[in-house]
Amino acid sequence: MGGLSKKGFELEKRRKDKARILTVDAGALLFKHDKPLAPGRKIQDEIQAKGIVAAYNLLNYDAVGISAYDLAAGLDFFQEIAARSKFPWLSANLVEKSSGLPLFTPWVIVEKQQMKIGIIALTGSRAATMLSDSKGKLVDWHRILTNLVGELQPKCDLLILLSNLSIVENREICRDFPGINLVVQAGIHTGNMNPVLQNKTLLCHVDRQGKYLGEVSIRWAKKYSWGQDYRIKLLNRKRSLDRINWQLKRLENRGDPAQVDKHKPGTLQKYKFLKARQRELQNEITVINEKRRANPQNSTWKNQFIAMKVSLADQADVLKIVNDTKQQVNEAGKSQARGIKMMKSYIGSQACGKCHAEQYANWGKSRHGRAFHTLEEKGQQYNLNCLYCHVTGLNQDNAVLGLSLDKNLHNVGCESCHGPGNKHQNEPENQQIILKPSARTCLACHHDEHDDSFIYEKAVADLNCR
Repeated sequence: MGGLSKKGFELEKRRKDKARILTVDAGALLFKHDKPLAPGRKIQDEIQAKGIVAAYNLLNYDAVGISAYDLAAGLDFFQEIAARSKFPWLSANLVEKSSGLPLFTPWVIVEKQQMKIGIIALTGSRAATMLSDSKGKLVDWHRILTNLVGELQPKCDLLILLSNLSIVENREICRDFPGINLVVQAGIHTGNMNPVLQNKTLLCHVDRQGKYLGEVSIRWAKKYSWGQDYRIKLLNRKRSLDRINWQLKRLENRGDPAQVDKHKPGTLQKYKFLKARQRELQNEITVINEKRRANPQNSTWKNQFIAMKVSLADQADVLKIVNDTKQQVNEAGKSQARGIKMMKSYIGSQACGKCHAEQYANWGKSRHGRAFHTLEEKGQQYNLNCLYCHVTGLNQDNAVLGLSLDKNLHNVGCESCHGPGNKHQNEPENQQIILKPSARTCLACHHDEHDDSFIYEKAVADLNCR
């Protein structure tokens, strides 16, 4: 969501396994916010959205849901994006105002490993903000979902919902629509969530902004409900019992422990514990076998989250798209630059150096002191996604000011950590600055997506700004 990753995870493997692996995304991937784009960022954000779609086209996605985050540039732009996509964008409740007919494909059925898999998508209510002045509208999903589940369930071996709804609504769906086997929630909240069985539906969620891939391996039997994989549980219990039996045998080979170890209370206590655990495991194995016989074909799953770390190797096809997109974004930003702007309460690091010469000299040798130059070296000094972390006094919301910022505020200057210096310069005794930046200040830029090796305490110590 809202970012273009250069990690084409196992791209060649996915190409070969397309007939076996189902790849879906619940949406919220084109933009970082679920509100209309700020005018100053619109051009660059739209270029990046096109780059994201180009990368997704290489990854053989079977379906992607539509969310408010994907509609932030308006419906017309999104329809242009959909036309560029080699995968279907789905929404069952996003319809044309005049006719009430779906604006996009509401569902698809794909075949994987001799199974027919139905995929439906629902768009959350936040998207209504982006549709108020367009030809589209959102309709209540309850009636639509009832009809679709009734239509698709007899045709499909597995039925999946890609949902941009709230967690409360998704749980309601799990309760009221047992015909839906799997719900994939859009990653609009922070953090991974292991699959949870809600009623008869498996509910899944992966962290936002492409930080992780979520992989769920399913052993599916249509006639049976989700259940535990008794084979694995049985194997684990048997392995534990084998270890216990081996330890008991060593103790019993010396004779009856009650006699041999009667003067060794610690050893005797260990023996009694092992015997008790042996009985527990034997009982557990009996119960698991009974459940296994009663439910011989339960549908089971296992999952993992794969971190998309900066340190992962780049996939050449995707990397080219990323680099081309960044170049286009930077050129667009350059064309927007107008005049010179100096922010009123900021004075620039050179002014700080008049009184703090030693600290200013240390800063000049640091990475902060040449942060803007690193963007220039990469040809990204007009990229709003990068710029605000390489200059002084800006953040993600007002990054557009950086396109015309006075050179005195280029680089991550003193005021990035210590706050605006105008008042302190005029009244140094009465207007104190921030002596030590907070972790929150640093993490605004040094977060995992940009710097997954950042340690706050070490970084502050290394600054040597005293």
